[in-house]
Amino acid sequence: MNHLNETLYCGCIACASEGNREPAGTYAVDTLLANIHKQNVTRFPYEISRIAQDIACVS
Repeated sequence: MNHLNETLYCGCIACASEGNREPAGTYAVDTLLANIHKQNVTRFPYEISRIAQDIACVS
């Protein structure tokens, strides 16, 4: 569970740090990393919940 949570956190940091400044002065995140992170954000919270349910049933 901690691994999945930290992966979400690291994905967010990676998107921002690998981005670049546009000529107009705006800042754009790395689109490839942002898309990968988006996929993880939609899947990982459910995986964390499933693991928590498994732990609760065993205890």
